[in-house]
Amino acid sequence: MKKLLTLLLAVGFVFGMVSCGGSATTEETTTEETTTVEEVAPVEEEAVEADTTAMDEATEEVEEAAE
Repeated sequence: MKKLLTLLLAVGFVFGMVSCGGSATTEETTTEETTTVEEVAPVEEEAVEADTTAMDEATEEVEEAAE
């Protein structure tokens, strides 16, 4: 039984090495490099002020609750 298992493992190992091996022929392949440009929308100052105001209010509520 151990010999059979050893043989199966060895065969599996050989097939794994063959399937992952490189090819004997060399082929020239060209790849095109692509670049992506991500456009970012400008930040409006009013939106930033509204966010900080909401954050200040939330901070005050937490501080009051902690007292």
